[in-house]
Amino acid sequence: MTKPKKKSTVDVESHQQQQQQAVRNPYSSSMEPEVLPIYHPINILKRSLYIGISLYVLEKLDAHKAIFHAPDVSHEWFKIGLGGTIAIMMIKAYVELYSGKLQQQKVNYENFKQTTHAVLFLLISTSIAFHVALWPHYGTTTFLVLFLVGVVLLQTALLIPPYLQNLICIVGMTFFLQEYK
Repeated sequence: MTKPKKKSTVDVESHQQQQQQAVRNPYSSSMEPEVLPIYHPINILKRSLYIGISLYVLEKLDAHKAIFHAPDVSHEWFKIGLGGTIAIMMIKAYVELYSGKLQQQKVNYENFKQTTHAVLFLLISTSIAFHVALWPHYGTTTFLVLFLVGVVLLQTALLIPPYLQNLICIVGMTFFLQEYK
C-alpha cells in the first residue's frame, strides 16, 4: 500500500515576495517592472515641474505676503500650526538621526507605532490650525493653498535625501520664524 503524496500548500503572497522584491504593476502587459529609479532624470524633472507649478500658483495667490502681512489671517492659529510643524520636525529628526543612525534601529512602523500615531495626530492638528488661520483671508481657496504647500513639501521630500531635508528644515524654519511676527 503506497502512501498518497502530500499536497504542498504554498502561500501565494509570500511565494511571490520571495520570487521578486521589485515593485510590479499588475496592469502591465510585460512581465518586467517598468518603475524608474528614484533619481532617474525623468523623475527629477517631473518632481521639479510639480514644485515649479505649485510655487508659481502660490506666488500668483500672494500666499507669502498674505501669511506675513494680511490683517485678516489669524496669526494666533498660524503660530499654533508653526508649533506643530516644529514638533513634527523634532520627532522626525529624533527618529531618523538618533534612533536610526546612532542606535542602529530599523525605522519602520513596527518599531515606532506610538511615534507614528503622534506624528499623524500632529499632522491633523497642524492642518486644522493652518486652515483656521488662513480661512478668513482665502475662504475656500485655503484648500488649494494648503494642497499646493503639501505638493511642494512632498515632492521636495522625494527629491532630497533625509539628511539634507533636516538641514533645510532647520535653516528654513529659523529664517521663517525670524521673519514672522
